[in-house]
Amino acid sequence: MESRLHIEIDGPVGTVDQALMHFEPNRRVDFISHFGGITLQTGVTFQALSENETEIQVQLEFVGVFSRIAGFAVETAIERSTRLFFEDLKQACERISPS
Repeated sequence: MESRLHIEIDGPVGTVDQALMHFEPNRRVDFISHFGGITLQTGVTFQALSENETEIQVQLEFVGVFSRIAGFAVETAIERSTRLFFEDLKQACERISPS
């Protein structure tokens, strides 16, 4: 299974190209992202803890050589933005919709 995305982002990155490498419904997704000369391999696993809870684990690995851009550590910035994304996702999932 292979699927590709071309994402336009506001800010210094500009665009991100992603390729889906592996997908198991309700269990795992692996994809590679290319942006600004950087290649990032991401693995996300999902494990049901109960009927209403799911644990999400994310593994990020930079592939190849990357350098500092715009005077800040790229790896640190990407890890921070990824962590914020999943914190926002967690909050959205935990909201109780009005009955």
